[in-house]
Amino acid sequence: LMLQTLSAMGFKDSQATLERESGCVLERPEVKVLHDAVLAGNFHEAMQTISHLKLEESVESSLKFVLTEQKYMECLDGGRPLDALQCLRTELCPAAVDADLRDRLHEVTAYLMCRDSEDLYERSGFRGDDSRQVVWERCLGLLPSTIVVPPRRLGVIFQQAL
Repeated sequence: LMLQTLSAMGFKDSQATLERESGCVLERPEVKVLHDAVLAGNFHEAMQTISHLKLEESVESSLKFVLTEQKYMECLDGGRPLDALQCLRTELCPAAVDADLRDRLHEVTAYLMCRDSEDLYERSGFRGDDSRQVVWERCLGLLPSTIVVPPRRLGVIFQQAL
């Protein structure tokens, strides 16, 4: 919990020192690979890593949808509508395996009609500059607590204690 809190507060050196001295790490190696891939926008590597985590099928499907949606949104935000359409057809549609994901798919499909990045932001709230960190936090919320410490865990524990 301390490692997570230090990381969230931006104390990366303190986090690294505590990890080194305690022998405990915030993220298992495969989760670290996933984290780095998500933040770098390396969606192919992120998808491969998810497949190796041995997750429940529903969790794996949800994670893959979240990452594919991010890829699609980045294509739209980057002014690449043909790439976005290709991603939508070949990756995002097949990833919508349940009713909730199909509802979300219907919603994000409408973003193809956005005129520009500003219109995309107004309609979706998507802002390219910090979106990968937001996506990583969504991923953390989907991953089981046996693999990662749930987001803001120390704060939640303090809240429950009050």
